[in-house]
Amino acid sequence: MHNRNMAGLDRRRMKTDRTDILFYGLTLLTVSLLYLFLYSDLPIYGDAWGYGYSCANWIADNGLQLIPSGTGRGETAGGHVAFYFWMWAAAMRVFGHTVRIAHLLPAVFSFLAIAGTYRLGRELAGKAMGIACGIALLGSPLFLSQAFRPLPIAAVMAASVWSLFFYRRSKYFMASLLCVFAVMMREQALVLPVTYIAVEIYFFRQLRWRRILLFAAPFLVPVIHGISNYFVNGFIFLPINMPGIDQSFSIGLFLERMKFFAGYFLISHFRWIPVSVSAGILFARSVNRKTGLILGFILLAIGASGGLQNYFTAILLLSLLYQVCFRKTSVGRMALVLGLFPLLMVLFFTVIVFVTATDMEFMFFRYLAAAFPALIIGILWTLFKSNRKFMLISIVFIAATAATNFLVKFQPFYSDSTLAGYAGPLLVMRDAGIWAQEQNLTVIAAGGAVQRFSNPEFGYTDSSQAVFNINSELLLLEQKNYTIVVPPLLPWGDDSEAAMRRFTENLSNEYRLELSRIITRGPFYASCYILHWDPQIQE
Repeated sequence: MHNRNMAGLDRRRMKTDRTDILFYGLTLLTVSLLYLFLYSDLPIYGDAWGYGYSCANWIADNGLQLIPSGTGRGETAGGHVAFYFWMWAAAMRVFGHTVRIAHLLPAVFSFLAIAGTYRLGRELAGKAMGIACGIALLGSPLFLSQAFRPLPIAAVMAASVWSLFFYRRSKYFMASLLCVFAVMMREQALVLPVTYIAVEIYFFRQLRWRRILLFAAPFLVPVIHGISNYFVNGFIFLPINMPGIDQSFSIGLFLERMKFFAGYFLISHFRWIPVSVSAGILFARSVNRKTGLILGFILLAIGASGGLQNYFTAILLLSLLYQVCFRKTSVGRMALVLGLFPLLMVLFFTVIVFVTATDMEFMFFRYLAAAFPALIIGILWTLFKSNRKFMLISIVFIAATAATNFLVKFQPFYSDSTLAGYAGPLLVMRDAGIWAQEQNLTVIAAGGAVQRFSNPEFGYTDSSQAVFNINSELLLLEQKNYTIVVPPLLPWGDDSEAAMRRFTENLSNEYRLELSRIITRGPFYASCYILHWDPQIQE
């Protein structure tokens, strides 16, 4: 009787009803409003400019060639699979080369990622769980600061979560096909088929080799990509992206990477609350209630402290391994996949980034994005399957994590870990670019503003203008007025204020510097000067 009831419940969850349509409609409306009133005007920066725009622009101008072969910076997609940028290029050909079009695909995939997160959550534990998962993803700082960027971040999240959805329904061909698409977006998504294969091996008594081979199909993507690159461009992988250890191994460096990735993914933005409570609930079920309470409180205390991230990760991993390996806790395939996928993503990238790039400059939170919906669904699933009181924790978590979007937390080389930290400096730079354009004077700029102000398709100015670098030793001032823009410190940006100080120290006496305007948004500001040429000025 119990099995028949569960089967009936599963069938009801598989059907689309009014709640689903309402949630999809509200999600579409929310994403559309975010796109129209915030993201569509945000300028392009970082890798979205460095190789994203460059590659898409080259493909659009060269007959939508599938394998880009440009020789300029970033025109071969930085060595990554270029299919996302091919889609962007197709949109460019139809709608034009504008910053609004640059954010169009991310908006579409953001909707699909939220819809997939809701659908899988609903499938696992009902509509309330689905709604909570969808809202938790939408309100997360990682999502709002990264998903709408003109990069395949939202696309890999959408493909991964829908792959998990079809895996849950035992539609393994579709799950594998979506994995292939996810890997075509970002190579990091290979961790998902690795997870599927690991789970199949764990259930060795039910081992199905055909299924394992099916899940191995996504590994053909980098193989085909490398071969195609070789015949078109003469290299398998871009030389600057080739693995190479440039620093001797040390436990300290490894732990630093673990703290960076695991500390952010499992703890930051109040994720330590549902992660700690979920770990305690699971341990209470497999061992005993008292031990589960102790574990939960220990993790909560560490998470609330704001430090000791590696201790949090180690205790969490050991508790899960103990339950699976020694207590022989009965774990379903879906539960194991949802638990393993985020942990493998963290562990793999702690090692991979150590091997390929020991510079902190290359450590981006977006590398973990493919597993982010799975992390949210996994921790909330445990809460929703337990006592209703624990469901209140999910509400507290969602409200708290959404509130952190208004905060700014600078991290080394990476300040855009919240919505405010992402949008603030870009909007300041855009306003500064428009101000400089309105002065109708030659522009001198510091930092990243030099290249960004020169092309209106990046979104910082309305028209192209000549911009000179304040750091250039070849900068020879003519006898005329200039505008000078000192932008805020962007991720991996130069110290623009220091450059400005060096510039003013070497100014001749015929120039007078006037601070015309300071453009501010939160803690970010750009200083806008007019440099007056006046030969009458005396020392």
